[in-house]
Amino acid sequence: MIEQTCRSRSPSVVSNTVTSPDFVREADNFFQALADTHGGDYDGWEPSL
Repeated sequence: MIEQTCRSRSPSVVSNTVTSPDFVREADNFFQALADTHGGDYDGWEPSL
């Protein structure tokens, strides 16, 4: 699993996010389908319409 710490604009707020390979795969599939639905391209990093 991958753990990353994200900080918001407020330095006192810290969020720890843990992802799994399944979550990453599902997110990739979601964004690919979104781009396909709208005639866009998805390169694995960001959708483009």
